[in-house]
Order: sequence, then structure tokens, then C-alpha cells
Amino acid sequence: MGIRDIGKARYEITMKDGYIDDCYATQYDTARVFEFQVFNDLQMVNLSGVTIKMMVEQGGKVVFANGTITDANKGIFQVVLNSEMLENDSVHYAQIEMSSDGESIQSPPFKIKIGKSIKTGAKAGVNIVVDYAKVKQYIDEITYIRNHTDELRGPKGQDGTVAFHDLTPTQKAMLKGDPGPKGEPGAKGDKPVITIQNGNWHVDGVNTGQKAKGDKGEPGPKGDPGINGINGAKGDPGPKGDKGEPGLPGVVRVLTQAEYNNLTIAPGDTTFYLIKKAR
Repeated sequence: MGIRDIGKARYEITMKDGYIDDCYATQYDTARVFEFQVFNDLQMVNLSGVTIKMMVEQGGKVVFANGTITDANKGIFQVVLNSEMLENDSVHYAQIEMSSDGESIQSPPFKIKIGKSIKTGAKAGVNIVVDYAKVKQYIDEITYIRNHTDELRGPKGQDGTVAFHDLTPTQKAMLKGDPGPKGEPGAKGDKPVITIQNGNWHVDGVNTGQKAKGDKGEPGPKGDPGINGINGAKGDPGPKGDKGEPGLPGVVRVLTQAEYNNLTIAPGDTTFYLIKKAR
């Protein structure tokens, strides 16, 4: 496989337990060793005959460090960066370049972060630790599953049974069918017995708690005077009165008009006067 064939497929350069992103170190006064592994579509790439170098940006310029292949079959290589290539408490952009037979490809740029250090010296150790055996194990497991999918798939199980109350609300909603037809009218119910007991309404002997008679209200305002009524009809004649007592005997005198005009009648006089017509 040529170096360009790797670039045509999907390839990654990994560090630690993930794809390359950032590299970290806590010292800069001694050389830093960074270790990488190359995969092509989840398969380790054989690096036999491949030349590797790392390009590191430093203060506006680019420095180079050659990579050393430590296990060509597994695609593992190391790059050593000395203290002159790194600055304390800083970030450097870097990129891996792999070349073979006059062709080359580059990884995506990534960062190398140098943190602050309290203790310096070589005892700080290597910054990046990769468990290649575990990485290889995972790759082998994934590859096996991919190549034996049909064999690993078991037979179809029997349809299970589940009680309705065990279903989730969403599952119950999915089982809801269309509305059914309108039902027949129900039988006529019994007429309730309504009574008043202890001042409350009772329905079929059950106290409703509702008072049957409300509290006495306040007197209302005085009303306006009514209109005059119409005259009543003429009454019937009254009954005939009793016969009066006999009167006192009277005296009758016959006088002319002139005589009567000159006459002086005393009080209590019961004389009956007749006016004689003149001839």
C-alpha cells in the first residue's frame, strides 16, 4: 500500500485513547517524547519504508523533528522535541507528515500545550501513555463483529406478552383505536326521593349539606303609591224602611199670600199653612 492509498481512505493518527487533537507536556527543560499510532479505516498501518517528521510552529517560524518508527507493523512511531523547540506555559501548533516513494500526506494541524512546571528535570517522565494492547483488542473486536454480523445474530425470539398496565403512556396512546359507534340509550333511572330533614335537602336519604330554606332577608325598600282605582258601579236600592212613628196633631190655617207674608211664626209652631189662591 502506497502512502497515497492511505490518504484516499479514512486514516487517523491517534494519541492516548482518542484521535489526535491536543498533546500535553509539563516540562520544557528536557526533551519531550511524543508517541503516535497510524490507522487506516480502523486498521493499523504498516509503516515500513515510510519517513516521518513533525513540524512545530515556534514564534512565527517552523522547526522540524524526525520521527522514529518503533513498531512498523503496528504503525507506531515516536517524535522527540527538545527544550529549544518548546516554550514553558505555551501552545504550539504542529503537524505530522509521512512520505514514501516521493509522495507525502499531512495530518490535520493539532496543538502541543506546555503547562507550568514547579519541579523540573528528567524525572517528570513521558507525557503521553498509550495502551496499544487494549487499542489492538478493541480494533480486533470491532473487526470481528463487522465481519461476522450474520453469525452473531441470533434467531428471532417469540412474540412476548405484556400486561396493559405495564405499558408506558406513549405505548398506551399508540394502542388507542378509532371511536366506537354510539351506544343505545340506557334504561330510565329511578325517580329520586327528595326530602327536607333538619333543614337540609336529602336525596334518597343522603344529606346533601344544602339548606332547604335560606336565611331571612332584609326588608325591602318602601314601594311607590299605587294609581287611583276606577269608580265602582251604582249600588242596588236599599230595603224599604220601617214605618215611622205617628206625628203630633197639627193645626191647618188658610191664609192669603199677603197674610202669610206678614205672619210671625213662633219657634215650635206646628201649624200647617195653606195659601189661598187669589181670584
